[in-house]
Amino acid sequence: MKSGSRPLEGVKVMDLSIYVAGPATSTMLGYMGAEVIKVETLKGDPYRGSGSGYGMPAEAKRNPLYDACNGYKRCISVDFRSEEGKEVLRRIAAEADIIVTNYRPKPLKAMGMDYETVSAYNPKVVYGFFSGYGEEGPEADRPGFDSTAFFSRSGFAMRGTYQDCMPMATISAAGDTISSMGFAVGILGAFVKARETGKGEKVSSSLYGSGLWVMGVGVAQAQFGYIGPFPKEKPGFLALNADYRCKDGVWVRICGMTAERYWEPLCKALKMEDYLTDERFCTSSAGHIHLAECYKLVQSYFDNFTYEEIAARLTENDYPFEQNYTTDRLVGDKQALANNYMTTIHYDTGEDVYMTMPPFKLESAWDDLENRKGPYLGQHTDEVLAEYNFTSEEIQKMKDEGKIIQFS
Repeated sequence: MKSGSRPLEGVKVMDLSIYVAGPATSTMLGYMGAEVIKVETLKGDPYRGSGSGYGMPAEAKRNPLYDACNGYKRCISVDFRSEEGKEVLRRIAAEADIIVTNYRPKPLKAMGMDYETVSAYNPKVVYGFFSGYGEEGPEADRPGFDSTAFFSRSGFAMRGTYQDCMPMATISAAGDTISSMGFAVGILGAFVKARETGKGEKVSSSLYGSGLWVMGVGVAQAQFGYIGPFPKEKPGFLALNADYRCKDGVWVRICGMTAERYWEPLCKALKMEDYLTDERFCTSSAGHIHLAECYKLVQSYFDNFTYEEIAARLTENDYPFEQNYTTDRLVGDKQALANNYMTTIHYDTGEDVYMTMPPFKLESAWDDLENRKGPYLGQHTDEVLAEYNFTSEEIQKMKDEGKIIQFS
């Protein structure tokens, strides 16, 4: 275990977000040491109940799906519609260095939490606003989830679809978590400036914009006729960069970007040296022309090996490859654990659950692994409100009137 001063210690973050993209962003800030307060409604972030749709526990004290994107933060539960609740929001926002939200403009305005209102009394705040399709244009007000705004609208889903097949099944919250990384970078860039100048600004990001960034290579390709989807029986552009099935049924993905570099080591690995100088396959341009023929040839050689055999031979010849894992294979993966990409969190029920970590390693943050689990709904309401100068009488009155919840 390492210890030390984390880079965002003392930075106050107000997390006014739901589902995944916003909460995952503030989780990364919390991992870097920021003091993150997640403000939820009396019913809580809707994502708290989403685990039940996947057959997972979604209980007050055991909620792995919610915890996956809500570590390193405290939580209060407030009635946003009440005047008392709006005052709670205002006091926290007034002291915040960073605000992260993905509520839509209309409810933010009703809460008094839109950028124009907040920046008027807190000009140093970096206000991170995340949406489905961006703030401008005819579709700015559309609701967006990652399956629609990130995967479908960006071309991601169709780009990964085989010809005459249904569009690819998207991966739960993958677009959200990918988007959160770019969003966090923008927020941190603005924060550096605000810390130096005392003047904050609004940082905007979206699922659609993030999807387009991810698809930047595809957008460039599309302008020169390389569009997809592709027939299922052949890969996209070279047989050296495709999926193959071993004789024991295991699927392997190889990734040779050019025939000039990778045709020879592939031939050696598969024991197909007779084709080393075959003019149909030994250059990238020829390999693309003879794509179907080359793929069929390579697959016929994969048929001779089990996965363990082919993995050893590809490794020996320094050829990039990987077995196509299902997510259950990732649980407790030794490589992930060795690099702190995954850790174990302990629930009060006595159950241990593996949880992924932010996609970068800070030695100074390792001692904080115990806070990787997300907070209970309203777990810190009393202590946070006291820190923001609400008296014990005011706190109790708000409880009695159902304006706040303290987890019990």
